[in-house]
Order: sequence, then C-alpha cells, then structure tokens
Amino acid sequence: MGNHMTLDEIGLKTNTDKASIFHNFLNFYEQQLTLDRSSQLKILEIGVYDGASLAMWSDYYYNSHVIGVDINPDCLKYRGERKEVVIADQSNIDHLSKIVYEYGPFDLIVDDGSHIWDHQITTLQYLFPSVRSGGFYILEDIDTSYGSYIKDYRGLSSISAADYIKKLMDYMIGDRVLDISTEADAFVRTYARQIESVCFYRRTSILKKI
Repeated sequence: MGNHMTLDEIGLKTNTDKASIFHNFLNFYEQQLTLDRSSQLKILEIGVYDGASLAMWSDYYYNSHVIGVDINPDCLKYRGERKEVVIADQSNIDHLSKIVYEYGPFDLIVDDGSHIWDHQITTLQYLFPSVRSGGFYILEDIDTSYGSYIKDYRGLSSISAADYIKKLMDYMIGDRVLDISTEADAFVRTYARQIESVCFYRRTSILKKI
C-alpha cells in the first residue's frame, strides 16, 4: 500500500498511462484534488482497460471504494478488495442512471472511456449531478476535440467536449453579467453555476463542484 507515495509514483508502479512516463496527468491531479487520502471516498472511473488506473486510485485513496466501468466483460478480472467493476456502456443513459442509483454519490469521477464527443458530454450530463459537494469530475483526453482526431471522435455531437466544458466555464466566469436563462442547454443552465472551478492541463480537465 502506497500511503506515503505520490500519485505519480503509484501510477508508475501500476503502469497506468496517466503517469509521467506517458500522459503525465498525475502530478497535476495531485495538486488539484484536495480530497483526504485517508477518508472513505467513493471513486468512479469510466474505462478500466488493463486495470492499472483502477489499482492506482485504490492504492492512493487507500480506504476508498473504487468502481470501474467498462464495456468489455474481460475487465471483470480486475475486481478486488475495494475495487468493483461494472460492465456498462457510457453512451447508454439507462446504464449511467443505474450506476448512479446503485453506487452514487461520488467524491471523484474520472472519464477515461471512449473519448468520443457525445459519449463524453452525455456522461458528464448524467454523472456530474452525482458528484458530492466539494468533489471533482475529471474529463480526460479532450485533445480528441481537435485536429486530426476530430474525424474519429466527433461521433454524433455538434459540439466538442472541450467546447462544452468551455461553455460551462463561460457561465461560471461571467455569472454576474451573462443571462443563463437564455441558454438552450438544460444541463448548462442547471449546473454551470454549481461549478467552483475548471482547470485545464494538456489533454485533460478537472471540474470542482461547489
């Protein structure tokens, strides 16, 4: 158990691509995530893949319950002590609603799933409401909103995931002068002003809930 190790050190140990050997997300995450490592937190991660990230979160937040979600039934083998794996499709709102009902609310949600725009946005819309006050929502790999990635990750959405977060951020920053009642998107109208901060880093983002 890595109680005295940094998040990146644990990520290197579990061999997750979030660590400094590849994406280098974890030093940024550790700076931003103000959750008590010793608390009994509820953590949800969309995208299990090889189980490395699931093991990392479980080790870093050493008293927490970590739930991984993946569409691939093979990921069930990564279940273990304080680690649950749910087979579900993040683009299916019935699946997302069931996850919230059975496991929520959450202190931390991480979307490292398909990286397809409409999947990212749908997941944010249906899971962010289940983040506890003072909790965090991480939306990773938002570089798929740009350049050569667009053709493969646009999906069915008319707006990229990065631009959707920016829209939320606009209402958060301009809350005193922007009329949110004129915004057509019901999720943005409801939750933009429940966001305390939005932090961007290379290829990823963190939203903190008030």
